[in-house]
Amino acid sequence: MKKSFTIIQDTREKRPLLFPKHLVLWNDAYPPGKKKTQTVQIHVIKEQLETGDYQLQEDPMGTVIERKGSLSELSKNCITKDNKRFLSALDRLAEARNPILMAEGTPTNFLRPQRYVEKPEIVLDCLLKFLQERKIQLLLMPTGARCHRQAFSDWCARLLINGYRWTK
Repeated sequence: MKKSFTIIQDTREKRPLLFPKHLVLWNDAYPPGKKKTQTVQIHVIKEQLETGDYQLQEDPMGTVIERKGSLSELSKNCITKDNKRFLSALDRLAEARNPILMAEGTPTNFLRPQRYVEKPEIVLDCLLKFLQERKIQLLLMPTGARCHRQAFSDWCARLLINGYRWTK
């Protein structure tokens, strides 16, 4: 297996993830019960991406991750007049082999009214409709604490790398 991978991060990311320099992965040449692992290096480069916020350089339209930072951001994307741009971005994301929308927050956060989002259930239902129509996977990731954000970054790296490893 390849010993290093390069993650492409979109230059327009406002709050970029901080990926680990190394990642310990299951060595899938062995059954899981053998508990064999391998360490890979991760490099991050910044480029303007046409689709998503994170892609693997080795597999550009394999697993593609679009990150959204909050319920407020999703509200602006889903239920305003400007949602055509968001829907266009989702259409491009849906062209990936494994499209993922990762939203920062927990189910509790996404159901609690906020200052600019009085009816979060409408935002959530619209988002789910848009994603299901396009067969895009939704993952919610808590990022309130620094350790949560680090785990979120690790999770993204695993999705990108394993999406490539297991489809070759």
